[in-house]
Amino acid sequence: MKFYITFLSFILIFIPVGSINLSWIHPLPQGNTLYSTFNLSETIFAVGEYGTIMKSTDAGENWDFENKICGIESHLKDIDFLDSNFGLIVGEEGVVLRTENGGNSWNYIDSGITVDINCIETVNQSLIYIGTSQGLYKSTDSGNNWEYCCFTGNIRSIDFPSEQIGYLCGYATVYKTIDGGENWVLNYTLTYEEVNHIHDLCFFDTGNGIFVGEFTIDPYNMPEDFGIAYRTYDGGASWESTISWCLPLISVSYKENYVYACGNLGIYGSVMKSDNYGENWLETEIYPNVPKSVALLDNVAIAIGKDGIILKQEIDETTWNVIGEHFHSNFVDVQFVNDDIGYISSIDNNIFKSEDSGNTWVLVDSDTPIDKFFFINENLGYGINEDSIYKTMNGGMNWQLSYFLEDDHYREIFFIDSEIGFVGGWSGYDEFLLKTEDGGENWQRIIVNNSLYIKYIFFVDENIGFIADIGCILKTNDGGYTWSICYYANTGVSGNFYFPSDEVGYCTGHNNIFKTEDGGNTWYTMESPLIFNTSVFFISDEIGFVTGSGNEFIKTEDSGNSWEIFDYLHSSLGTYTKSFFFDEDHGIIVGRHCILKYDDETGVSESIVKLNDYQLYNYPNPFNPTTTIIFNLTTEHTENIELIIYNIKGQKIKQFSIFNNQSSIVWDGSDENNQPVSSGIYFYKLNINGKTKALRKMLLMK
Repeated sequence: MKFYITFLSFILIFIPVGSINLSWIHPLPQGNTLYSTFNLSETIFAVGEYGTIMKSTDAGENWDFENKICGIESHLKDIDFLDSNFGLIVGEEGVVLRTENGGNSWNYIDSGITVDINCIETVNQSLIYIGTSQGLYKSTDSGNNWEYCCFTGNIRSIDFPSEQIGYLCGYATVYKTIDGGENWVLNYTLTYEEVNHIHDLCFFDTGNGIFVGEFTIDPYNMPEDFGIAYRTYDGGASWESTISWCLPLISVSYKENYVYACGNLGIYGSVMKSDNYGENWLETEIYPNVPKSVALLDNVAIAIGKDGIILKQEIDETTWNVIGEHFHSNFVDVQFVNDDIGYISSIDNNIFKSEDSGNTWVLVDSDTPIDKFFFINENLGYGINEDSIYKTMNGGMNWQLSYFLEDDHYREIFFIDSEIGFVGGWSGYDEFLLKTEDGGENWQRIIVNNSLYIKYIFFVDENIGFIADIGCILKTNDGGYTWSICYYANTGVSGNFYFPSDEVGYCTGHNNIFKTEDGGNTWYTMESPLIFNTSVFFISDEIGFVTGSGNEFIKTEDSGNSWEIFDYLHSSLGTYTKSFFFDEDHGIIVGRHCILKYDDETGVSESIVKLNDYQLYNYPNPFNPTTTIIFNLTTEHTENIELIIYNIKGQKIKQFSIFNNQSSIVWDGSDENNQPVSSGIYFYKLNINGKTKALRKMLLMK
């Protein structure tokens, strides 16, 4: 066998990061995780990942945001204001930002600190404390200079109810000062200091306060993790437990007699509320996007957290409302069949459709879970999941089984036209292609002997095609029946092709981009400024885009000889990031938890997204033995609502009728006869007036 390998060496030019002509399509208002919030009169601030600062002046309904503030890419962890003008933000890698105009603008301060800063407390303009991962620092000149004070441990929270009396916590200990921080004495230690944790504290006055945290080993030798809240009435002379909760409590905030504490455990969390200074507590709700901090205004509470979620609650109620559109999903592919109609798939088997060039997206109702799809036009498409091939004639609303063979596993799909298509997969030790020439009526199996792992399939025409494998590129000249290796890639192939012409083509590699100028017979390696290249899309032989898994994508206007680097609005879009470009100025980029719109003509656009009127999810997932299925219905849908659970064979397991104002049901893993079902994948769907509105997947593990 003859292998064609060509090496080309030349100098690439990487142009500095260009202007950010991206806007959030989903989630809204943005999707970087938020860590801390602060209310200044009626203005609310929130800070988080990737140098993100958000601001609302209308009780959290609408938000302005800026990311990579002052060029900072570090995570911002805490914010505090002394008065209506002077405020500070701190973050990882010693970041300190200051405003002297109420947050209208922020300036970077060179703190001289290189460790992560967790928290800040402005006692007065001449005395400011910050807690870091390696101890306590203070400034006596409005934050211009900082000096190390004391402690060697991780300081998580600081609070001064007066200029002289202050408290701080680190690991499982509380310390107190009565002389403005000149001296600190140990105030309280949780049992088993080395493994239990105090995460946050606040004081209502010099004598009354509360801290929250978690027992990983509790005094009663229980095996579970427990969230805890302890209360003092005598300035820390004594502390008593006020709550033990199933989720570790990570933050606490108050206004007047109301106290809120956020719980966090992996991918979901809760908010606890007290209306009597923490004496008694009520769980308000649990969410898959973990709330991390709560700001309290006169009549409302605003919770912020993972992936940019913002929740709002009337302070005398228990229900939270999501601000903006925030469907929690990883988007893995995008395809447009014309300038208006496009589809997006997600890692949880959902399909979304746009009819307006990607400005808005609506969930396509379907009873069939589809991992990947390929649409020929608005109505005709083909899809796969792990073990089946399907066909749709109505834009993905209904799917007909096209092929199934036990022990087959499918990964990739590509169609040349409405009749000729390929599905790649594996069975046992064999990597194979299934080929159809009659629109999925019949499929022929082709063993690809030179393949170790079929990652991506692309055909230029009905004869010439390519496979991206783990470490090589394979080519066929006879419609996929025989394959030979045309390029070995030492750095690995991440697996995405695009051919702007018959001769010129590109393929993404882990750290490089591969290019051919002779129809794929030979390839050479081009350097890329991206750490991991995820997809490539070229408008012409000269103009193209490459997306990356981190926080940047690149554009070339000279066939890849030079690249302009653009920032995402997100700290990381992940290895599934894909793109589709209508022309050199307009495109859609999808990735981890977000859809972004690129518009190089008008800059930031006013796009919005409507992903689903019927929010539906369950927690935990996977689960054992019970899970809570949550749905958020619009007010006009209050009758003839059902939630039905199916097994993987499509057999109905259990059915629930949903009543007015009901927002969740608990499934205990039993069928209609109250008999326990076996471990495995189950589906649940929401029906309104006999029509399916949403379908989700869950995993029962025993």
